[in-house]
Amino acid sequence: MLKKFFLAVFALTIFFTATASAELAKCPVYLDAAKNYILFADLGAQGAGLYVDKKSVKVIQEDDGGCIISIDEVQVPDANMGKTKIANRFNHTYSYVYGKNVVMRFVPEAEKIKGLDRWVKVDPTITNPEDDNFTYDATIAEAAYYLTYGKKFFGTFDDDFYKSLK
Repeated sequence: MLKKFFLAVFALTIFFTATASAELAKCPVYLDAAKNYILFADLGAQGAGLYVDKKSVKVIQEDDGGCIISIDEVQVPDANMGKTKIANRFNHTYSYVYGKNVVMRFVPEAEKIKGLDRWVKVDPTITNPEDDNFTYDATIAEAAYYLTYGKKFFGTFDDDFYKSLK
């Protein structure tokens, strides 16, 4: 009888812990009421949210062959618990080549590392965060383009992603 009691308590503890963890892992889609900070990555168990700053989007250059757009990414620890304090801000600059579906990311630190190209191709097909070559660049670049022109560049993200950018 005592075994069954402890087994039941253990099962309930696991259930409530898992339920609470699942709820805590959700970061809000928007960091602010004006919807200027838009979630592009919920880091789940870590509790952090990665957001693009809609107000920071700037077209640096544009011509018939493509454009260059910059956008800021912000990191918010414990966003899943309602925190809104930005811990880090990073600027990203992307070059879009129309007609080829190619995006290149500018790497300013490349000039300090001999042999590293300053423009690196973004691969939108690497979507598994467990992959050693994974970056959020395709997501950030897609958000920057959509926020600038109101249309998809890669078009490979789910509809909820694009709806959140409106």
